[in-house]
Amino acid sequence: MIRGNDDHSGFSLTFPVELYPKDSFGVRFRPTFSWIKGNSIDEYDLSLVYTIRYASIQLGYRFLEANGEQLNGSYLGYAAHY
Repeated sequence: MIRGNDDHSGFSLTFPVELYPKDSFGVRFRPTFSWIKGNSIDEYDLSLVYTIRYASIQLGYRFLEANGEQLNGSYLGYAAHY
């Protein structure tokens, strides 16, 4: 069992895919698979992205599953590029 104050290491693998049909508009899909102390953690992230020269805004949905438990939800993100 993994607890909040314990320290564990493991292996993680991700395959991000980004498609930009327009210069400033894109779709991102990022599946991530992790294995820590015999536990698997699967995460899928799908988002729409609008990017300009120094910033981008992202609207997405994230699905996370670990040991039969799920955590799902939408999110809004902002990033500054320099």
